[in-house]
Amino acid sequence: MRPYFMVSAPRFQYILPFCYNIHTLRGRNYWRTVRAEKRSGVAVPLFSFGELGDLPRLLDWCQKTGQTVLQLLPLLETGITGSPYDPVSSFALEPSYLSLRLVSGSGEEELGKSNLRRPKLKILAKIFSAGIDREGLENFRKANRYWVEDYALFKVLKDNFARKTWREWPEKFRDRDEKVLKSFAIEHKREIDFWIWVQWQLFLQLKTAGDYARKAGILLFGDAPLFVSADSADAWAHPEFFYRDTVSGAPPDLYSFRGQRWGMPPLNFASLARDDFRYFRQRYTCLAKFFDGVRLDHVIGFFRIWNIPVTEPEENGGLNGFFDPRNEDEWEPQGRKILSAILNSAKMFYWAEDLGVVPKGCRETLKKLGIPGTIVTRWKKNPFRHTFVRPENYPKLSVAQMSLHDLSGFPAFWEDEAGTVEEKTFKYHCEKAGLDFLALRPKLFTPGHPMNGRLRWRKNIKTPAKFLETLGLTGKEANDLLWIYQDTFREKERLWRYLGLAKKAGNRCSPEVLNRALAKSLAAKSLIVINTVFDWLALDQVLEKNPRRFRINTPGTVSAKNWSVKLPISLEDLQNLKINSRIREMVAASGRLIV
Repeated sequence: MRPYFMVSAPRFQYILPFCYNIHTLRGRNYWRTVRAEKRSGVAVPLFSFGELGDLPRLLDWCQKTGQTVLQLLPLLETGITGSPYDPVSSFALEPSYLSLRLVSGSGEEELGKSNLRRPKLKILAKIFSAGIDREGLENFRKANRYWVEDYALFKVLKDNFARKTWREWPEKFRDRDEKVLKSFAIEHKREIDFWIWVQWQLFLQLKTAGDYARKAGILLFGDAPLFVSADSADAWAHPEFFYRDTVSGAPPDLYSFRGQRWGMPPLNFASLARDDFRYFRQRYTCLAKFFDGVRLDHVIGFFRIWNIPVTEPEENGGLNGFFDPRNEDEWEPQGRKILSAILNSAKMFYWAEDLGVVPKGCRETLKKLGIPGTIVTRWKKNPFRHTFVRPENYPKLSVAQMSLHDLSGFPAFWEDEAGTVEEKTFKYHCEKAGLDFLALRPKLFTPGHPMNGRLRWRKNIKTPAKFLETLGLTGKEANDLLWIYQDTFREKERLWRYLGLAKKAGNRCSPEVLNRALAKSLAAKSLIVINTVFDWLALDQVLEKNPRRFRINTPGTVSAKNWSVKLPISLEDLQNLKINSRIREMVAASGRLIV
């Protein structure tokens, strides 16, 4: 019997030279050589829509609206945080995404009973007990031996030790005593086989969705988190690949004065290199079983990672830490080696999330390897002038996006954030400059409680000179404060002009504003433009009432609202929205419609 999920030939051959064989760009000749077609895509969190079995209906909507890229947020199994970027495995898929109706052996009584993980697993256990295809299971086990047996054993051990973290397990299990683990695995073979079988079913369903996308002419893109949870199967199975005395994060910058503390264990690059980066190569080979392309999350982490000692108080965020490697001269060679190993292991389309403080050599390396970077249109400004870069001036080697999963959607950005300053950030920089924030606040910002922690500028602070006069500082003394003022004061008016709208900028994100913003993003020179499904659907009355409801995640917060937003209409109703034809017309007008 043919082994399941061996890597097959890529679906769209014209993409391959773009990723692997081009090391110097030659303008028009380069694009003519690879025959790359400009595309429009949509970014979707699957948990907002349902299960893997619902993907064909979502792909039908993509086809109706002219979208030829569907990018899914990570589908990996989540842990206690619920974040798909803090998964319990960099290989295993989230069990709650499994569609029971598509599992062989499920009866009518099981259909539609639950979308939640725990009840669904009970039903799956019943199906498993009734008998399964053992030969298929063994083929899946062999094809995924690098990770699946450790993952399944990890899951059974977690249940056996009352869901405690693996670092709290008895020493022989925590430290992977080979004899003890072998004996436990024999004793609990049935439970281990169950978890492997569940992953097999998930892989089958995702593969089926990928095949459906292929027939529809749509590229299915995935998202690959750089990190895994500290309490993950990966960290337990390969402790040598992760540091235990530090956690990952980001150092302070202009808009994040304490930096960020993410909490996932940083990767031990030296150990990974000694294993010829097999861990990375296996991960991307696995993703290539389903996807035509993958977003490289936090690609700057391949070059260096901000390590924060675990002894640091959490309220300090990322203030006190260090980069690994510590030697800056090692960053570019390391990033190049890791990315080259990934490119050579799995032939997909890759693009990089290269946002934040980007290390020297990162973007040059991406360009040489033919990996597009990410442009967030609301952030793409001309330095020092603080005007928005025209989309036709974006680099071709890029993927442009209006919104990301960690940002508010465009309507909420327009209404709540454009032309405002985060209060905590401005207060920090005032105190850093020796200024009395409370005394300055009413002089600089409109009265009243700040909306979502953001302050709106008074209109009379019309010039940098007036701003400095109010502060009582020179430009050199003001430094960061002056930059923040210039970047945010009248930002909405600059955005209004950028969109080419004639009337005066208003506070509400009207359909006209959103329509023009989406059309502007599609006008980018970028190879691919990907907008979130919620930004597209905001064109319809269904999302008009409260655009803030449809934010996917707010970084640095723990909330039931994160990673839980739901589509307010059914997938059936989605097919019949009046805006579908208008979206398709917009995509066609931008030259991104591929028939």
